[in-house]
Amino acid sequence: MGHDVPQVRKVRWAEAADAGDLVRLRAQMLADMGRSVDDDTDPWRASAEGWFADRLGRAREFAAFVVDDPDDGVVACSAGICDFHAPGPGNFTGVRGHVFNMSTFPAHRGRGYALACLAALLEWFRDETEARVINLNATSEGRPCTAPWASPSPASLPSNSYSPSRALATAGGAPEEEEGRFCY
Repeated sequence: MGHDVPQVRKVRWAEAADAGDLVRLRAQMLADMGRSVDDDTDPWRASAEGWFADRLGRAREFAAFVVDDPDDGVVACSAGICDFHAPGPGNFTGVRGHVFNMSTFPAHRGRGYALACLAALLEWFRDETEARVINLNATSEGRPCTAPWASPSPASLPSNSYSPSRALATAGGAPEEEEGRFCY
């Protein structure tokens, strides 16, 4: 998938070799949220790198999309994973998606990279998975990135849920059906 983003950058599917970059972006995200992430030698980073490398090999359950900068390497990402629950009203498959690890290094913010990564991730959820309810937790700084897809939550869905079909329709794709909404 190659989505155009400002300054002629392309979003690409992350590979196992990008696991370390996903960890660095995760550390940036956690630091932005006020968490102590220590230094590059902290043991959680090696565990997270192994986790990402393993999950990147499970394309039906996990995906991450990144934007590369020619000088700085991977500078933005968004990741998503499928969680398997019992089916219920509004989600006949029981598969739920979760968006996480959405981060951009400070020097590269404000260029639409995170939004482009999220759009690619939502397309993956819609086209490659059975997830029909997607959850996302966003910081106050990150909410504007997801605002084009936000809407009030129906009583039958969790407060941070949306339909990938509706989200992509809002972003210019064709709606398939309205199953839920992405909201805060």
